[in-house]
Amino acid sequence: NVLLNELNNLTKGDHNDEDTNDKLPSHNEVLKAIMVQFNQMKNKLEQKEAQFEAQNVKYKAQFEAHLENQRVNVLAQEAKHQEEISRLTNLLKLQQENNDLNKNLLNDDQYDKITTPIEVDVNNQVLNSDLKIENDHLRAENHRLREAAEWGLRIPWRTKLAQVIGRDSFNWWRRVKLNLGSQNGIRPNQPLVSIRGNLVGRVSEVGLKTSWAVLLGDPNCRFSALIKSSRQQGGIVSPRRFNSNYRIIEMTYLPSDIEVRPGYSVVTSGLGGAFPKEIPVGQVEDSWLSRDGLYKEAKIKIHADLNSLEEVRILTEY
Repeated sequence: NVLLNELNNLTKGDHNDEDTNDKLPSHNEVLKAIMVQFNQMKNKLEQKEAQFEAQNVKYKAQFEAHLENQRVNVLAQEAKHQEEISRLTNLLKLQQENNDLNKNLLNDDQYDKITTPIEVDVNNQVLNSDLKIENDHLRAENHRLREAAEWGLRIPWRTKLAQVIGRDSFNWWRRVKLNLGSQNGIRPNQPLVSIRGNLVGRVSEVGLKTSWAVLLGDPNCRFSALIKSSRQQGGIVSPRRFNSNYRIIEMTYLPSDIEVRPGYSVVTSGLGGAFPKEIPVGQVEDSWLSRDGLYKEAKIKIHADLNSLEEVRILTEY
């Protein structure tokens, strides 16, 4: 608009004045100037649009990959549920077959002395008890897997659900074997959390299809932590002596001037980059001043039950 106004101003006036006409630029020159500036602005706009489109494609691909990962996890869990339901259905069929067999035996005179109504009732009670136990187990398993799926959707990190398929036979070395390896994107030092989001350990060795992980309390699983209420840095979780209780770990190098009471929550500090910040670790059970009086130490009871681990989540991106 500015350039067009200038063009109008230049073309106004007395065109009979030869001196003035000589000073006026030609229409072609003005149009050329306008087109040059227009093309420059057009090029800049096209560059901005190309950058925006590239970013949009990148974000869309990341979002779709995340959704696909969650979908695969949910499908795997549903398949496991279906397998458990199928097993329960087969057990119910077996009970029905047993009832039918008992009826046939009662109707047959040659088995009257072998099977009595009391024995049939006892057998049915045993089967009903087994069915109740199996049903309770399936309900608990379903609730646990549902919690795992919901937690996986809430966290800001990308994870992979892994099955525990083996354990180290030595008590001092707290290690478990997982069913995921390098072909699944697993790398050394990736953190492990329970299906409820509590810290468990880290990946130590990676093979093609399986991997090993060290758990909390293992000499090779050291990390920085803090008392959640004080927010002061400095605590290091590092076992210095063998403890047969898998739920107890030690925390050292806490500042001597902070308050440490039983029940205080302990979380990862994020220092060093080994673990993300704010992963729940456990609660303080006891604390004391070090022998030299320079720092405090504490006994921590961890949230995760390491002896009953069946599945863990490996943090692949955090």
